[in-house]
Amino acid sequence: FFLMFSRTCARLGARSHQLFSYQRTFRTSASVYAVPPALESFGFYCFTKDAMRDYLDRSTFAEMDAFMDNKQPLSEETMEKFAKAVHKWAVDRECTHLTHVFQPLSGTLGEKHDIMFSRDDEGVITSSLSFKRLLSGEPDASSFPNDGTRPTHQARGNTIWDPRSYLTIAKLGEACTLRVPSIFYGWNNMSLDFKTPLLRSEDALERALLKILHANGKSEHTRVESACGLEQEFFLIDEEFYNERPDLMECGRTLLGRDASRGQDHSDRYFGWQTTRAQDCIFEMEQEFWKLGIPNSTRHREVAPGQYEMAPTFQSANQANDNNLIMMQVMKEVAKRHKIVCLFHEKPFANLNGSGKHNNWSFGTNVTPTFFSPKAPHFMLAVAAFVRGVHLYGDLLRSSVATSGNDHRLGGHEAPPGIMSIYLGSSVRAMVDRAIRGEDPAPEDNASELQDFGVGYLPQFRRQDSDRNRTAPIAFCDNRFEFRAVGSSVNTAWTTTILNTITADALEHMSHEIEQAKLAGDENPMKTVIAKTLKQHEAILFEGDNYSDEWVAEAERRGLPNIRNTCEALPCLSTEKVEKLFANSGVLSKEELKIRSGVFYSNFCLDITVELRCLIDMSYQMVLPAAVRQLKLFKESGSPALQVEEHVKRLVGELESATAHCKSLDNKMINMPQSDLVSKAQFMQDEVRPAMAALRKVADSLEGYIDANIWPLPSYQQMLS
Repeated sequence: FFLMFSRTCARLGARSHQLFSYQRTFRTSASVYAVPPALESFGFYCFTKDAMRDYLDRSTFAEMDAFMDNKQPLSEETMEKFAKAVHKWAVDRECTHLTHVFQPLSGTLGEKHDIMFSRDDEGVITSSLSFKRLLSGEPDASSFPNDGTRPTHQARGNTIWDPRSYLTIAKLGEACTLRVPSIFYGWNNMSLDFKTPLLRSEDALERALLKILHANGKSEHTRVESACGLEQEFFLIDEEFYNERPDLMECGRTLLGRDASRGQDHSDRYFGWQTTRAQDCIFEMEQEFWKLGIPNSTRHREVAPGQYEMAPTFQSANQANDNNLIMMQVMKEVAKRHKIVCLFHEKPFANLNGSGKHNNWSFGTNVTPTFFSPKAPHFMLAVAAFVRGVHLYGDLLRSSVATSGNDHRLGGHEAPPGIMSIYLGSSVRAMVDRAIRGEDPAPEDNASELQDFGVGYLPQFRRQDSDRNRTAPIAFCDNRFEFRAVGSSVNTAWTTTILNTITADALEHMSHEIEQAKLAGDENPMKTVIAKTLKQHEAILFEGDNYSDEWVAEAERRGLPNIRNTCEALPCLSTEKVEKLFANSGVLSKEELKIRSGVFYSNFCLDITVELRCLIDMSYQMVLPAAVRQLKLFKESGSPALQVEEHVKRLVGELESATAHCKSLDNKMINMPQSDLVSKAQFMQDEVRPAMAALRKVADSLEGYIDANIWPLPSYQQMLS
């Protein structure tokens, strides 16, 4: 319904730059409805198929349409016509610049803006866009994370247009820039981004799935696509408070801060009513999304004070990831207009729920949109492959969500632990059990039952087949798997790449097993291999409470690793098993994988180094001086009722403790290993983090003891009320 609605809005929005003097409508099979004014401009800044239809001739559009659906190669003539059409569309929307938007391993977006016009010797200005210019840009590869493979004297890199992701227009202030989604590739034939491996993993998944389907007589399946629905969590805080917190500005999270009197204990904020200010800000974000053709469909408050979530509908994984990165940019810019700051750090406030970005992932073909629907013909094949992939490469999947920020979130009371497991729910688990026993695993018709609410006039409601388990890192949800461990600040292309790759690897293995079973005379080789695969990898399935101590012990008995932090997670990237996985699937060469391992270690070390510097500065420049002023205030007070000596004694003790902890951090900075990144990261984990936590404990105690007019930092109560 929403997709049909968005297509109609996009078509209408593309036909007139004079927004919007007439009433727009969209149609369902039963009725015609007026388009809400806020949605009239849906897709106006996105070169969708509807916009292509308006700006391309019929034959060129037909070729582009076939390419978008089937990945059929494009002729150079078609690409030249496409470039001219894009140029006209962009100029109609007052674009002056073009940028190739790429996804370097820093985790941010990269873009360089170039003008789309030229001036000749006679002063005549001409605006144009050739296919060659649309195809590629040339950023300095040495200036982006590359683990030393692109030094300054070997710096060339290129951005290459990805034609299967929609072009959009960035409207920032008065500036309009055409955004060209691109991969980022070094002159040395190395991928230096997150997008390229994602596209390769799509190809690997397609090859593996079509191979097994075609070998079993299902030649009607001709293309494969993975899909994602990304749930973006975030915090909103007042800009004034943000600007007074060096830790939030530099690190994205508070390094100091005493718990507010009222946190999230009452459980009254989740799905609660939003303040007018927050609602206006979020609604403006949504309107900007809709103009870009991003079908955001959900908004709500989250559990922690000041925390929210927004989520678009499902799209192809490639497009969904591009859109999420644009969404994060838009959210920050729109928040500024409301004098609010949008925080994406996984744990900006201690002892409150952190923020994730749940990756709802599935895959399907041109015949079967999602293989994870229990009624899909090859549901058990898809489940068995995924179960095998997660069991064999759980450590790799855990490493894909390993960042310094997510370390503060995973394993807490609001996020899954570092043990990878899959929750299926009672209905699908019963299907798996039947498959293992060699029985027909088809879903039972009576699995879903009517609920009795005890109120006679309420409409009947048939409850879902299975319960939800929000403690599981990976949970089955009706027609997809939700990977809940992903952090809110990251580029999800990496996790989706791994989900695609481990599933493709499992399908390749099962394809070989099926062929062997055929040669052995098995009457139903696919059924046999599915049963065998599920039985072999059943240990990864868990239906209980993943937060419990009992699960930690049970997981150890099952041989499932408990990977508690980034330092424990990243070593798997250097194992022979993982190197072969990526190389055999064509997703990453050994050298490209090494680049990522080095960059991830470097990012971890840099994050904590910045936090360490910031905490030292805040302590010496803000915390200790505030404590001294409070001490002076106590000493100058002569009132016996204040029990001055007792207060002075306590404050002196905490001041001495804080000073000692500051000196300890100074020593950590001086003695930090510089030999290699692995040793440095381990030092950060084992030495620096505990020392920072010790100083924080004392500083937070001081905050509760010092006059609020003296304490130099906005409190949790101020920021989150």
